[in-house]
Amino acid sequence: MQTVFPKALPTLPRLARLAVVALLALVAIPAVLPGMAQADTAPTVTFSQQAYTVDEGDPLEMDIRLSQALDEDLALVVATSDGTAASPEDYVAVSIPTTIHAGREQITFLLVTAVDDVEDDSETLTVSIQLAEGAPVKAGADATVTIREQPPAPVQNLTLEYEAGVDGEGPIVMAKWDAAPEPGQNEPQYNKAVRWIARIYVTDRPSDGKVRRPLGRHTRTSFYNLEPGETYTVWVRGVNKWGNKGERVHATITLPE
Repeated sequence: MQTVFPKALPTLPRLARLAVVALLALVAIPAVLPGMAQADTAPTVTFSQQAYTVDEGDPLEMDIRLSQALDEDLALVVATSDGTAASPEDYVAVSIPTTIHAGREQITFLLVTAVDDVEDDSETLTVSIQLAEGAPVKAGADATVTIREQPPAPVQNLTLEYEAGVDGEGPIVMAKWDAAPEPGQNEPQYNKAVRWIARIYVTDRPSDGKVRRPLGRHTRTSFYNLEPGETYTVWVRGVNKWGNKGERVHATITLPE
């Protein structure tokens, strides 16, 4: 069977014929494009951040946002999943339905973390947004939450004692303190994961000073060859082996002339 072309077509140059074919192909595409455009421009619902950090035992507020408000309620589920952090030891797992009401663009999800008795490194979990099939929006990426090991509690009962120097040396100040109680305990106890940093400086010259790092069970340290008659400030803080620093505690002493 012989194929019949329009009379003008065979006389067109080859590139022109190809252009005609391409044009004919494009005619069929608009029927598909509207659906594609709708998918590309659909609103998104996502976490305000993709990575969060929270101290062990503290709650974490996570904002969930729509890229634009809807004219109808949006039902969704917020779900957690274990990573190196595990529920219930490190946090409270959830798979909870919630709603962003029509006209609103944001809700807040509260993640609850737990304090454990294990000295460990920072741990992570994943929080995701799940939508029903046919939802008018797209879900954004999951969020990663890092639970940071709780920093050491402030030291207690920091006291400073003066000692006269001997053999021509300057006076000495000894700092003593108690470790904070362990979680669930009433009495101060040694925490093997904590080391101490102590710093002394003339009170009105904080940029100058001496630093000592007593280790292990030692909750005292001495500073030597100080200046008679000066007023000194000493601060002490705990630092655990992951680098989390506790709050500074300070005391002041004035040395005799």
